[in-house]
Amino acid sequence: IPGVENHGDVYVGGSHYSIWLGGVFAHNRAGFTGAKNYGEVKLAVSQATNGVHMGGLGANFTRFYYNESKKAIETGAAAYGFLTDCENHGEVVVALKAQITGSLNVGGVVKQGQQDMIGCVNYGNITVNGGGTVNSTYLAGLVLSNSAELRENCYNKGKITIDNYTVGGASSTGSDLFIGGICYNGGSNTPYTNCHNEGDIEIGKNVKVANCLRIGGLICNVETSNKTNIITDCSNSGDITVYATNSVNSNGVMRIGGIIAQHQKGTLKLLGTIKNSGNINFAGKQSRAIGTSIGGIFGGNDGGKGDADKKSDGTYYADAEGLIHADSYAVLLNEGTVSFTGETVQQFYIGGIAAFVSKYAIPATVKLINTGDVVATGKSGEGLEKNCIVSGIIGSMKAPIDGAQCFCTIDAYKYQAQQGMLSGKARAAASVCYTNAKVGGSMVSSYNEEEDEYTTVSLKATDYFKYLYGGTTDWTGNDTYDSSTLISSKNDIDYTVPVAPAPAE
Repeated sequence: IPGVENHGDVYVGGSHYSIWLGGVFAHNRAGFTGAKNYGEVKLAVSQATNGVHMGGLGANFTRFYYNESKKAIETGAAAYGFLTDCENHGEVVVALKAQITGSLNVGGVVKQGQQDMIGCVNYGNITVNGGGTVNSTYLAGLVLSNSAELRENCYNKGKITIDNYTVGGASSTGSDLFIGGICYNGGSNTPYTNCHNEGDIEIGKNVKVANCLRIGGLICNVETSNKTNIITDCSNSGDITVYATNSVNSNGVMRIGGIIAQHQKGTLKLLGTIKNSGNINFAGKQSRAIGTSIGGIFGGNDGGKGDADKKSDGTYYADAEGLIHADSYAVLLNEGTVSFTGETVQQFYIGGIAAFVSKYAIPATVKLINTGDVVATGKSGEGLEKNCIVSGIIGSMKAPIDGAQCFCTIDAYKYQAQQGMLSGKARAAASVCYTNAKVGGSMVSSYNEEEDEYTTVSLKATDYFKYLYGGTTDWTGNDTYDSSTLISSKNDIDYTVPVAPAPAE
């Protein structure tokens, strides 16, 4: 269907069983080319028993089948119906007045996106407000749920804002707030090529989350076993700011990543330059004991499998969880400031690239580069100010890292020996080996509150691999740094993207 446009506002109020809402369509299985929505899409209901599904362009966009067995007519465009060069310019507004028993599902262009999307853009801001309560909330600047074959040349330019809003109750373990700048759910075998989020994400002070809170500048969750998602030349430049209170449930975890909030299942294949230049700041309160972490690229990588999943040749089986594919050739670059200025009950993990990586080594063909400052001035560990794992690269890592490059300032003077330019205190005192690293920059050693002045210490060749507190306190762990060098500026960093070898003839 070519060139469909809507210029009128779409409004739904009252009380309903379930709601499907969009500027152009609600349910759809046909492809669109050049479809545009300019009208505001607004929801202001007092009740939605079975949940809400809405998008600027449309709500449900699924594959085209011809019978109840869901056998596709054919492969290709005729079966899948692409969204090509479609745009949403209208504001997407949720003004809840009471309780939604189901979940709230919102996408800037479409909510459900099983079809491929090429050249689609969301310009409209997404705003959730009004004092209501919802069991779970899933938001995305472009498309909420992915099970498609392609996302290519797509952008989100709209801001996502949430305030005066409660996700779930005190005993609800399923009451989550998940947000992705491009999409919420990474999906199944989906390639993302040249996709970019430019919209800010802001979670206000009057937001309460009963369980998990995860925010990814590009993708929120990658959690599908036996699948490989390919990310090529994608970026986030939107700022992520969290003031919310999370969580009242003991199972609640929080992850914030400039590119991906949580990579737990499935395999990521990374190609080209994948960059975050947005500033990330957690200024809220995490009131429970587990899982608080932010990273410039990954909020957390905690795949659940280890050495038992290796083949005889040393490679992993395809269903290994939380694995970065061995055929990745990429630069993971963070340029944004990563900050923890809030409060947590237990440890807080923070890293310029990743807060933590639990199981697997990162291939040497994936360069880790951080030039963004890392700030940890909040309160962690019930105000003890000694339980923050801070790093210019990865806060906690169990496997060797080759070729990491870091030039930044780390401001974590409160946490003394648990701060470090390369990596913070490893879990279970695990040994971490760094080879061919380049590192430079400075660390804040003290702060004079009366004068509002910081004292900064530049790294020196004699101590830049130590864990510093005012340039004097050594780290006594087992970390080693073979063939690593001190650099004097960002100009000494090698940003060249690794190139895959030519196939054998």
